[in-house]
Amino acid sequence: MSSRAARHWYVVSAALIVMTSGSCSHSRELTPAKAADLIRMSPDFNATANERFWLTSPLEVPGGLTVYSSDEKFARILATSLILKSKGLVEITADGPSRSRVSFTEKGEREAATWGHGTDGAGEYWDIPFAKRELLQVAGVTQESPGIAKADYTYKYVLFGGVFDEVPLHLQNDSQFRDVQTRQAQFKLYDDGWRLVSP
Repeated sequence: MSSRAARHWYVVSAALIVMTSGSCSHSRELTPAKAADLIRMSPDFNATANERFWLTSPLEVPGGLTVYSSDEKFARILATSLILKSKGLVEITADGPSRSRVSFTEKGEREAATWGHGTDGAGEYWDIPFAKRELLQVAGVTQESPGIAKADYTYKYVLFGGVFDEVPLHLQNDSQFRDVQTRQAQFKLYDDGWRLVSP
């Protein structure tokens, strides 16, 4: 190898070393922007807020169709039934002076197939999503120890359409759906970069 070629090879090698070391150094720093990306990608952060709907039929409706009741669960079922009816997702038919039958329409069955579904002590239910978190700001990142960091961030719940045009009635005074929320996320550095430990 000629001296000129050797000098060229040395310059290229040195440049690659500088670029590589710079890249590694940058990957070991958790910036607010990177923290925000990790939070947004978190399944926990992206979990929707849901309203549980029990399909109870026949539905006992003493005194007619009213959402006011001392029985909170009954009031929730009835309020959601009326909303679903307004969207064409269920039918409510009279079954005597104080009883009604609630059943999904074809449109409702298609929509319900996208909801969470299961059974509990109260019977068969569907979890109807109505809001999701929107990240507002990552205030800053604090390095607690080598490879461990934390960041304070703010978010709010936003409605995303679908069944509910507003937060369900029994949750409207719940601060988590009314106010901006502040939380702290924990991060850990691995060989392949930073990961979110808890959102």
